[in-house]
Amino acid sequence: MNIVDANVVLRYLLDDHAELSPQAAEIIEQQTVALPIEVACEVIYVLQKVYTIDRKDIQQQLGKLLTENLIEMDKSVVFLKGLNSAQPTG
Repeated sequence: MNIVDANVVLRYLLDDHAELSPQAAEIIEQQTVALPIEVACEVIYVLQKVYTIDRKDIQQQLGKLLTENLIEMDKSVVFLKGLNSAQPTG
């Protein structure tokens, strides 16, 4: 099993780069990959602060990756519950 970094997940979710997004899709869709909680937190931070994506949208996108078994994460249910219940900061 491979561990993915934030860049792979971001390129996959954002589909914003002609070369890297398809490569990220191939990695996530064709391999068994793990997403460490620290990397997931970095992804959330970048999506919120850099791309100003709503927390609910982030939860849905990451939740979809987890429920469709495209990525594996330790304690994913706890992670998603925390993401759902956390209040956004200004």
